[in-house]
Amino acid sequence: MVQQNLNHFENFKNRNNNVNSFLVSPPKYLNLNESIELYTYKKLNKDQRISFHDFMPSDPDLSLNNRRTSNAVGFQEPRGKSSSLFLATPEKVVGYVTIQIHGVVQFGHDIPKVDRDAVGLSNTDSLGVIKCLGVDKKYERNDCGTTLFALAVESIISVESPQINYIAWDALDSSKSFYTDKLGFKPFQLGKYNFVLKLS
Repeated sequence: MVQQNLNHFENFKNRNNNVNSFLVSPPKYLNLNESIELYTYKKLNKDQRISFHDFMPSDPDLSLNNRRTSNAVGFQEPRGKSSSLFLATPEKVVGYVTIQIHGVVQFGHDIPKVDRDAVGLSNTDSLGVIKCLGVDKKYERNDCGTTLFALAVESIISVESPQINYIAWDALDSSKSFYTDKLGFKPFQLGKYNFVLKLS
């Protein structure tokens, strides 16, 4: 097994909150014959950034080839209130997750007022959104997606201001079983989002 930096895994393992339940043992990708580490966008090298053009998840809707034709899914470079985390070998990105944090009023077109009222979201609340999560086909079933999801949740939880009460995401049909069967979530419709995690 390749020697790995376990800091990002240990960061979850030692937390006393529900994030711990996503990763109950070291992720399987640590047993692969290549080093896979966690990166922020700024830490990616030239080869890793170029590798985005070859990023091929199982669902073609998450392929970077759709970046220019659809704003719904696909990798987004961090900008504004968006940020991204990556798992990568020294040469290639194997998975990524992008999160956004906005005031609820900024999601007015995504979450109708009737839905906001139903769960008690006021216009002054803030919402954490997992915008997109993708793993290269070659690296699926190695806990890359679980790790990235847990990191995204932890990143949102760690935001001190504004306080985030809900995390929402809109899963593609092809990935719903990952959230229901693998992570144990039940679908919950909140406007355009079909999964919601309540933090408090």
